[in-house]
Amino acid sequence: MGSPRSSQASRAIIALALVLVAAHLAIAIKTAIALGQMYVSDEVWYVEAARNLANDFGIVPGGAQCATVPLRLDNVTVLPVQILKNVCDQLNLSCSLYGRNDTMAWVCGDPDAILAMLYALHLPARFGWRYSSDRSADILFYYNWEHPPLFKYWLIVAIAILDNPYVWRAVPIIVSTVTMILAIYAAYRVAGPAVATIAGIILLFSPAFNSLSSVAMLDIGVALSLAALLAIYAAYRDEAPDWLIGIALGIGISIKWTAFFNFLAAATLWGWRKTLRSAVVAGAIYAGVYVPLVAKYGFMTMVRETLWALQWHTMAKCIGPRCPPPSAPWDWFFANHIFTMYLSPRLVLQPSLTPFLPILVFTYLFLRLLARMWSEVDTVAFAAFVAPWLGYVLLYLVGDITQYSYYTAHLAPGLAIAAAIALRHAPSLVSREALENLGQIVKMVRAVVKSRHR
Repeated sequence: MGSPRSSQASRAIIALALVLVAAHLAIAIKTAIALGQMYVSDEVWYVEAARNLANDFGIVPGGAQCATVPLRLDNVTVLPVQILKNVCDQLNLSCSLYGRNDTMAWVCGDPDAILAMLYALHLPARFGWRYSSDRSADILFYYNWEHPPLFKYWLIVAIAILDNPYVWRAVPIIVSTVTMILAIYAAYRVAGPAVATIAGIILLFSPAFNSLSSVAMLDIGVALSLAALLAIYAAYRDEAPDWLIGIALGIGISIKWTAFFNFLAAATLWGWRKTLRSAVVAGAIYAGVYVPLVAKYGFMTMVRETLWALQWHTMAKCIGPRCPPPSAPWDWFFANHIFTMYLSPRLVLQPSLTPFLPILVFTYLFLRLLARMWSEVDTVAFAAFVAPWLGYVLLYLVGDITQYSYYTAHLAPGLAIAAAIALRHAPSLVSREALENLGQIVKMVRAVVKSRHR
């Protein structure tokens, strides 16, 4: 049995962790409410794609009293405005035009009457929340094939409950809260209560993590995958079951392909052989989430869209003065070229890593290596942040030079753990042993330099 003092310390750490998680939850909910009933940033793509999938699968959005009806598709009129108005008057429905160049109509009233109108006019429609006003009616047939569907499935669940911005944003709030719990747990089991506390505080104030915790976008799901990997290692070390690692990896790659960089973290922790065995389970999960789409839209459609997505992810995208500012992976060290997601007098969302913490991590790991003091906590720090970050560097080198600062939400929990380890163990670098080892290396470097000048 543990001593009373250790039991009290454990309870204190748990209490502090709960305070940090509760604070994060409060901030995320407050931010989600402050964003209001409008689409924020790339919510326009993911939520609208999820709604389209829901409608195609016959899932009626919760609370739906209105539907979006297309007036023009591919620049071809499918429903003249006057006919729409006449039908709406006959069925006692309210109709208003919206969308780019008024290519859509917002029809509200008795759902049965709306269905009768759609049946009579042979028109497709989308029940639920309004689509973005700056999109054409073609958005009704957009499915976001460039990204895997798992996060959109989670959004469909929220939409089925109630199609409302506050409910969509419950998904990232829940995902980010679980991510924070896993990150604090991993830090505690690997490096102790001090590191867990520091990691929780860093994550609580992370601009990237906070921003993506309240907006229905994919990168927070990739962060969940990374935090789950670190928690699995913390709980099992080398004895971690392959299937459990595979589940963590599979969830990530079924949300966004950048989660493949988590394989680098897994390989750092367990080696490539175990990681590849785990990849079998991850691949099965990835294939499984596509089964409904293959059944609905066809196998070749999914193959064609996947091949197109592979090309799209490895090339430069929007470049120019009207495009959001791209940032290279090394820009993230200094919070340069930030992607502004939301800007108002009351709230600013500019996702980025906490400036200079990445430099702290790199410097700490480099000095620990030179001082020959590398230990398990350093391996975890490398796996948590450096390994997945290197994946983004590789992606940049193969052609995707238009990466954005909000991608760093993926790295935020890993950076929090790595930076906490660095802050906690940095004093070891001024120990007698470390200074002696560093002194030997300096002598070796001097000897090499002198030999070259002879």
